[in-house]
Amino acid sequence: MDWFEKLTGFRETSYEDTRGKLEAEGGRLRSKVNGASYNIGALELVSLQALRERAKASSALPGRLKATYGCRQKLSSIIMGRRPLRTLR
Repeated sequence: MDWFEKLTGFRETSYEDTRGKLEAEGGRLRSKVNGASYNIGALELVSLQALRERAKASSALPGRLKATYGCRQKLSSIIMGRRPLRTLR
């Protein structure tokens, strides 16, 4: 069983079949198979320059974010369903 089947209750097959088993409404994606629902959002592809301009115009506190390899590896394992969420600590 892969991560998609764990979340939706069915295996991902053709586009038409998969789309027929899911519905999106009001910012939620719901599986018609197991009733599980998840928050969804719009994908926005923004240039690095646009991100820099937004950050400069933002009222957020300045700072840096750094992700180490170990954290990314754990997060990837959680997303893929190989580790429970509590291992992120």
